[in-house]
Amino acid sequence: MIAGDMPDIHRWGSSGGVTAFTLGSTTCNVGSCWLGFHGSEPDHPVLAQNLYRVNAGRFEMIGQSWIKHFGGALQESFCGQCLPSTDFGHHLGVFCSDTYDAVSNAGQGFMSPRNAVNPFTGQDPSPYPGAGQWGDAIYKRLQVKNVDLDPARNRGALYFAEIQEIGADDAAAGRAMNNWSFRRVLVQQSGANFDLAFDGPTVVGRTAVSAWSEIDPSVQVTQGNRPGDGTIQVHAKVTWLGNGTWQYEYAVANLNSNAAPLALRIPFPAGAQVTGTGFHDVDYHSGDPQDSGNWGRAINATTVVWSANTLVVGDGVTVPNVIRWGTVYNFRFVSNIAPGTHALTLGFSMPPQLPFATTLSIPTLTPSECDNDGVCDNGESCSSCPADCSDQGGGTGCCGNGTCEVGEGGPSCFPDCGTTLASETHCADGLDGDRDGLLDCADTDCCSDVACKALDFDLDGAVGTCDCNDADVGSWETPGEATNLNLVKSFYRGADLTWVAPADPGSAAPSYDLIRSADPTDFTAGVCLVNADPTLPTVSDAAIPSPGAVVFYLVRARDACPAGIGPLGSSSSGVPHSGPACH
Repeated sequence: MIAGDMPDIHRWGSSGGVTAFTLGSTTCNVGSCWLGFHGSEPDHPVLAQNLYRVNAGRFEMIGQSWIKHFGGALQESFCGQCLPSTDFGHHLGVFCSDTYDAVSNAGQGFMSPRNAVNPFTGQDPSPYPGAGQWGDAIYKRLQVKNVDLDPARNRGALYFAEIQEIGADDAAAGRAMNNWSFRRVLVQQSGANFDLAFDGPTVVGRTAVSAWSEIDPSVQVTQGNRPGDGTIQVHAKVTWLGNGTWQYEYAVANLNSNAAPLALRIPFPAGAQVTGTGFHDVDYHSGDPQDSGNWGRAINATTVVWSANTLVVGDGVTVPNVIRWGTVYNFRFVSNIAPGTHALTLGFSMPPQLPFATTLSIPTLTPSECDNDGVCDNGESCSSCPADCSDQGGGTGCCGNGTCEVGEGGPSCFPDCGTTLASETHCADGLDGDRDGLLDCADTDCCSDVACKALDFDLDGAVGTCDCNDADVGSWETPGEATNLNLVKSFYRGADLTWVAPADPGSAAPSYDLIRSADPTDFTAGVCLVNADPTLPTVSDAAIPSPGAVVFYLVRARDACPAGIGPLGSSSSGVPHSGPACH
């Protein structure tokens, strides 16, 4: 069974700052046996609908639906030459397909919470919880917060819609790892309303989260599973921030594991600094009993731990915010330690047990004194990293002791034997050639090197630390100083001002702030002039000073970088000018 197509999408309306959608689906039986499909039987397929966003180097799940229970199958030919089932409606024949459009997949009375189904075996109860229950326009459907769609809040974001199908026959045949399909979508805004439209074909047999590593090759993907259960993936991205720290970003995706994690533990070396922790999940809704509260976080001497709180409902049933199948949760932090490969640990045990009584370990990128790559890098030594620093190059010495001993050489023992270069000139050799702590494409010396072009995700010519926003083709660095500000009396009224764009504009089309002040020593209280086209290096000021008065002007460039406000120049004594925000 595969999700062979996602033919359409339908918007149902908004309520309380949330908009609901449903996705169409075409199910294909590309196997050699009939596929059980009838809703009254426990082997029928179910459909989950999800929405994800990629923005500012992060992949996050921003919407989900309850699961739709299919009621019966037509025998269509989207997937090939259909050999129809003679048990019409109850089974899908070989190479046959069955399409439910987005409106048909919106039937709220045929939806249940995800925890009603075991995603690894495909078994689900009959009747399922929520059967026959209907509600308002957004009830049970794919719900997304409007703030997560608003283009003004999510500039440069990419969006992906996903469907996932689960079926008992497919699971029993061991064919359940191709049950996803995704499709890129665009956000369309009309006033305060947001809609989605497809942009590109359906990608069949792959999860939406797999698109993250395709967009960003620096994302590392690993996975694991507990015995007799489904797969959980860890997608990890580590970014050098340029100030002695690294940003660690993890997307934990429960693909089809019935056991759902409720805790995560990530190791780091003793003495490491861990700051800027963050967590992101997806909201549950429509009376789903699962808690939507954020996981708590604790930083210990050598680990950072997130764990779900518990919610008690009814007769003492605990419903913590676990990472259910078909969902992605995010965890992040900043550390002053570079990455290496070690195992993070997922915890599964429900109260009253401690969460890590039952665990799954998955190797990934974590803060590490040793990256175990066979090269003794800066900061590594025989004592701290024997696997990388002992007996390197066939010698018997200790790399990292400051002496280039017999058998050691520059490639294998760079700290002792490498020649320090004036700048990084070899951007793909795994060595910090200029010993500035920045390796290969993370070094600003490599921003234009052909070896780093694959990391230019927005194709603006800037890579690594030279690109302030690699999801925005229009901006790559904070603009430099706009110069040669010139004023001439306007032919009509007031003055016309022009200037020269920065030598390093930092973007394809920087905009400009022109500030007027009566005090040349204090522009912070100045007035920002309105410019009909802020990308042009000219502004007209209609105001005329009163007789005997003098006004002064400064100009600066800005762009979409996180710190994209250029300088206003400096006084004759070298003190930088400051001014109002203007935006």
